[in-house]
Amino acid sequence: MQPFNTDDGSITYRNPVLDEPYHTKNGAIVEALEKHARALKVWEKNNPIIFDVCSGLSYSAACALEEIRRNNNDSLVTIYLFENDITILHKNLELPDALNYVQDGTTRDITCYHHFKSAIRTFLDSKKTFYESKKDNVQINIVFGDFQSTIDHVKYHADFIFYAPFSPKFTPDMWTYEIFKKLYSHMNKDGKLSTYSYARIVRDGLTQAGFAVHNGPILGRRSPSVIAIKKVCELNQKRQ
Repeated sequence: MQPFNTDDGSITYRNPVLDEPYHTKNGAIVEALEKHARALKVWEKNNPIIFDVCSGLSYSAACALEEIRRNNNDSLVTIYLFENDITILHKNLELPDALNYVQDGTTRDITCYHHFKSAIRTFLDSKKTFYESKKDNVQINIVFGDFQSTIDHVKYHADFIFYAPFSPKFTPDMWTYEIFKKLYSHMNKDGKLSTYSYARIVRDGLTQAGFAVHNGPILGRRSPSVIAIKKVCELNQKRQ
């Protein structure tokens, strides 16, 4: 698995089996920052619980933590990294402790990446399928295996979900109504989900699962990304 530079100066990889990159060539970190962390305004929630599904190089989770701290939110941040590719987890360890990227002509840093490298390193050494790390008011939980089954063993519900499996063309089982319904059931009320895919099957599946679906930012593609918000309908509220 060979790295390649994206347009913002950050590194990503191409999956050799699917021949699909883990991030857009237009900018791996900028994509994670704008389509996930900033699109969902993760800093507005105290003690947020974040699920990074198909976490890969942990860029989305790292960008979220960075934005939370930059906006003077010092509360406990709990992040679950869901992954089933041991190779890409090892690639996290080859990256620097602080990530650099260029946005709008300015070089910027993600200074918190060392938290993720440290947690992943210990997780890999443990040879377990679950690892929990807590330091400096940051809790990182690494959950390894088939997401559709491992999520059922997570005790907390998410305030934010970054959903980034490979495209529906290559992983159709990760983009079904059934999995969106499962995601819905594992989120807190008013929880927000972000995903890069604007495919009709994705938007329809999210809507059918109960989400309010909105356009996210446009970056590196002609179509926008997607933001989905969990809303408990009035009818269900009356029945409770």
